[in-house]
Amino acid sequence: MVSDDRSERIVGFERLKAVFYGVKKEEPKLEAEVANQILENVFETCRMEPCTVPLTVLEAYSNYRTERFSLQRVIIVAMMVLFCLLPFLFVAPSFALQEGEEEQKGHPTYQVDVDTFLPISSVVAEVDGKNVPVYEVGENRYSVIPTLNGEMTVTVILKNRQYIERKVPVDNVDRKAPTVLSNEMVDGRVYLYLQEDDSGVDAARIEIFGISGAEYTEFSYDEEMKCLSIPFPAESVNIFIPDKAENVLQLVLTVEEPKK
Repeated sequence: MVSDDRSERIVGFERLKAVFYGVKKEEPKLEAEVANQILENVFETCRMEPCTVPLTVLEAYSNYRTERFSLQRVIIVAMMVLFCLLPFLFVAPSFALQEGEEEQKGHPTYQVDVDTFLPISSVVAEVDGKNVPVYEVGENRYSVIPTLNGEMTVTVILKNRQYIERKVPVDNVDRKAPTVLSNEMVDGRVYLYLQEDDSGVDAARIEIFGISGAEYTEFSYDEEMKCLSIPFPAESVNIFIPDKAENVLQLVLTVEEPKK
């Protein structure tokens, strides 16, 4: 009696430990012959006709139904996820397009701020069908630098293929080279009076070359008078006068030989 009581305590302790640690004891499996015999005894006891389908076939069919149900459940979950994501396929972006601070006269910049929680595929811009440089300067922020005057179209495209475009006129891009208003020769020097009202003459990049290939560096430029002063050359020279928007005026100063 004492040994039986002790055995019951051990069994109870083992069960309690299994519950506490989450250990699941494996259930013993019946052999196929024993299971078939039990099934036949059940049918005979209940006075029912015996089952003609082997137990192994029933077990295999049950496993098949279980696997099929698991597959159907995965498909249903995937369809529900796709259904929940379906509205995001039609979310269009919105953005603000405004002219930024002009770092240099004749070089306007435009700022594009995109308002979206979806990833951006691309931001493109063009003026009258010609591409315009676009630079990413921050998160969902882009800078557009037009190089032509005309109607600029900015298009924002998301990863879901939804897009939006906006148009803005651009008319402050400096595309004109400096021009010569007048000239004169005084005391062996040639004075060229220029006109450049947009970005201004880039005096540091003025170049003068003779037809012989020699470079002339003894010249000066008056910013206030917009006048280029050149010593009278001994040969014909090519004069290159750029502005700060990289438009270049090319002049040829021809020196005629005195008539004999």
